[in-house]
Amino acid sequence: MSPTGPFSERIPLELLKKVAEVVPHLELAEIRLIALSAALTAAPPDPPIAVTLDRSVDCKEFDGNYFPVQVKFMVNAAGADDQIEFLNIVTIYQLLYEGTNLSTLPSDKLRAFADVNSVHNCWPYLRELVQDVTGKMGLTRMTLPLLKVLQNSGPEPTDGE
Repeated sequence: MSPTGPFSERIPLELLKKVAEVVPHLELAEIRLIALSAALTAAPPDPPIAVTLDRSVDCKEFDGNYFPVQVKFMVNAAGADDQIEFLNIVTIYQLLYEGTNLSTLPSDKLRAFADVNSVHNCWPYLRELVQDVTGKMGLTRMTLPLLKVLQNSGPEPTDGE
């Protein structure tokens, strides 16, 4: 199966500035897959397929020098023509960032860091997992593309622009 997507995230400049203030204070200590669910819910269609991806980020209270974050990804695949969903994969990754003086960092900046960095830190693991799981389910391996970060410099273009 050819790469799906493209997946990209538009990130406002103000959010990027908050993230940039936190980056020098934290290092990624570990990433763990803490939950996985995969289901083939219908017979897979002939290509092309449509893949949708959603995610949520949950910040935990920092504990001393550690800032735990959980990222949940929901990947769904359906036939591009009939829109019948045939595949669901849900994962939760636990990321542990390590730093010093975390209590001096404002919570809105830590949240911004978690929303942006944790998703991008997990993305390679999600790509590998989706490719591996789809192969083990007897499907043609699905390869998610690289996640592209786009600076949001204004309103989204509309069709015809």
